[in-house]
Amino acid sequence: MINPFTLPYFERIKHWRALRDSLSDLSIEDQIKQVSDWCWKAPIVNFSIDYDKPKFWPTSWELIKENSFDSPARGLLMAETFLLSNENFYKNILDLKYVYSYDIKNYFMAVIINERYILNYEFNEVVDVTQTFLDCKIINNYVKKHNGWYIV
Repeated sequence: MINPFTLPYFERIKHWRALRDSLSDLSIEDQIKQVSDWCWKAPIVNFSIDYDKPKFWPTSWELIKENSFDSPARGLLMAETFLLSNENFYKNILDLKYVYSYDIKNYFMAVIINERYILNYEFNEVVDVTQTFLDCKIINNYVKKHNGWYIV
């Protein structure tokens, strides 16, 4: 399968839409794996968005257009993908947190689903919360209101 992030912008958007549309027929575990697989194909950079200034974060479409993803940008794209695929379902079970892991000695944007699954912790892995969050410090918690994200 082709990496959608190597395609022109409008083709990337089409692939992203197809991903979101395909999720409704899958189990929650398969949805999580599909979103993780897709988002980890994105180009990785050292800095893309400021984790501490969510009011300046780009929209999902702008992220895909810019096509440069650090951990916060990739986590944001994952969260937005879930919410745009089924907001009524995911708004109650999705958490977005910026954390420091003492285990891997790194900061990352954690996407937590159903207080159980963590995405964006390790390269394209879905990790169990109980195995990971025992050794993490939460820096920021985010909530989505209307069209933007806010620190709570």
